[in-house]
Amino acid sequence: RMTVREQQAFSIMGPSVGSMRRALELLRARPGVARVITGVVPLERAGEALERLVAGHGGVKVLVAPGA
Repeated sequence: RMTVREQQAFSIMGPSVGSMRRALELLRARPGVARVITGVVPLERAGEALERLVAGHGGVKVLVAPGA
């Protein structure tokens, strides 16, 4: 966190290549983890899916698949 000219800037780091590789290794070793994904929606329905999640009616984790 830093302050510049009385404006605050925040940095959020996404997953690294290493963390993604580790995640894939875990999925290969424990395929049951994939059951956490409770739905798949196309990109066009991502907003609707997020609204359902916020309302508590959309499952646990929804995968947004642009080509779905």
